[in-house]
Amino acid sequence: MTINDAVAVTLNGVDPMWSTLEKIRYVYLTIGSMIQKDTDFFFSVDNKLGEANLSLDEIKAIYRDKKDTGDLKVICRSAAYILERIYTELGIESKLLKTNGIISAIQGEEEFLIHHWILVVKDGKNNYFLTLSADLAY
Repeated sequence: MTINDAVAVTLNGVDPMWSTLEKIRYVYLTIGSMIQKDTDFFFSVDNKLGEANLSLDEIKAIYRDKKDTGDLKVICRSAAYILERIYTELGIESKLLKTNGIISAIQGEEEFLIHHWILVVKDGKNNYFLTLSADLAY
């Protein structure tokens, strides 16, 4: 299954009669059951994979990937982009936010700053702050 397949399955499962909150929750849980955290990314940032660490260029590519296509591995940023894509298709207002939380990927003399991203989803007067990648283990 690709990310586009997972998005299609999720969108097809939404009942147009549901409330906005029901749609928000359904999308979050459904797409969350299909994607997986990119552990190689995080272990490589922390230099825990030894010779199997991803290169800094690979880390940068994963960080910048908006997951328009490809496999089901995500980080917080790409998970937020996927949710935003689905909510936009459903006509649900959302906005990506880059937080102040930063981790550094360092290889040799080069450092790459990686921000944590969340998605704010609007339901009438309520705003929900979603960070799907943190929930994937659950």
